[in-house]
Amino acid sequence: MAFSVTIKLTTAGADTGPTFNLFSNVDSYATAFETGVSKTNLTSTNGYTSTLVPDNTTTIKVKSVNGSCPTAEVSLPISGIVTPTATPTATPTSTAGITSTPTSTLTPTVNITPTTTTTPTTTPTIDVTITPTTTPSESANCYFTQTGTGIPLSGAVVSTSGLIKVTSGTIYVWAKYNSAGTSSGTAQFGLTIGGLSATGNFTITSFGQVGYTNSGGSNSGYFTLTPGTYQYTLTKSDNYTSGNNVNVVLSTGTDPASATNLQPCLTQPSGPYLSLVNATPTTTPTILPYCYEMVFPTAVTSDGGEILQIGYQKSDGTYVWYDYNEFQDSGENSPSITINICSLVSPSIRYGDLGNSQSPESSFTVTQGETCSTSSGCGGNDPNPATPTPTLTSSGTGSSWCYTSNSVVYGPFSSLSECQNAVSNAGVMAVCNECIAGPNTE
Repeated sequence: MAFSVTIKLTTAGADTGPTFNLFSNVDSYATAFETGVSKTNLTSTNGYTSTLVPDNTTTIKVKSVNGSCPTAEVSLPISGIVTPTATPTATPTSTAGITSTPTSTLTPTVNITPTTTTTPTTTPTIDVTITPTTTPSESANCYFTQTGTGIPLSGAVVSTSGLIKVTSGTIYVWAKYNSAGTSSGTAQFGLTIGGLSATGNFTITSFGQVGYTNSGGSNSGYFTLTPGTYQYTLTKSDNYTSGNNVNVVLSTGTDPASATNLQPCLTQPSGPYLSLVNATPTTTPTILPYCYEMVFPTAVTSDGGEILQIGYQKSDGTYVWYDYNEFQDSGENSPSITINICSLVSPSIRYGDLGNSQSPESSFTVTQGETCSTSSGCGGNDPNPATPTPTLTSSGTGSSWCYTSNSVVYGPFSSLSECQNAVSNAGVMAVCNECIAGPNTE
């Protein structure tokens, strides 16, 4: 036996539907008694009448299917078929499993007209304001940021890395650049997954331009991924002013225009980590360094009296800054300067020790090459740190010296605190990191 229920949803958010399934509490909502009910019917003037509601049903669950919020649902307790008065309200919640805070508010008006042997004298109306309750799930494809500030890359951030998890089927992945800010010049960006690299670049001429990696990868700038966990690195280099970003996008087809943003993982995916270069998985992710060629004119080697410095991350993980003239100029693009370095991330620039780190501006051309271990393998060099010059700033009698971040030695002192106090009082723009046995100035 079954009876009829007329259900009318007065509000259904854009991220629900396009179809809904109906469940009964008779079987603890295990099996839908009706499926594929369209949003159009549920929100129509007369609502939707189901004739399949099982006998003894006291609560109906209306659950969204598909859409960007596929777990949106509402449970409607039915109390007093003749004179129901319930008006429950649920508090909106969202979790990290959703791309954004759900904006759907389903406000159904349920008109229940029993068709059993007892005919009610009135048609009850239950007005319920509900918000989808979602349960965190790791079943979807996702990314996990291991270093950097995350995806998307925006502003002056030039590199981030982490893991990509694929749960089922075959997907295709690109890096997507969006000129959402006020930059100009050439946008260069890249994505490395499982040992393969893809790159893209274009000239920024207006706000809102979009470009995808279009060379390298598995094929034509994209990566073909099957279920498993992969290590990735995302990079960008542009004449940043504000707003520009790079994201990782995926699609079930090979057209990047149909791709959508890859979403964050709730927890770090576990290994082994798969390689696209060979079939042997690795137990830990390895971030590979690459050769970078930097070409720039002599006109940009100083600014406001401060010398140009190049910053990069060596293969051992240390991030270093050196004056541009400490690097070998290959002379390949004379009179412009050409330097070659091996780095885990795209190089940055600044002017002077206290300058702000930034991506190379449009006057610079930065080209990523093959993997490497040292800059000599790229045709360049890794400069040697300058030998500290001791500067006597105290008449103390201790045997310890303060080595600072600008390669100057202060002392002698008897303790770290004495070092720090003396350097601070002298107004030296450097950090006293430690007191160690140092050179004798006598």
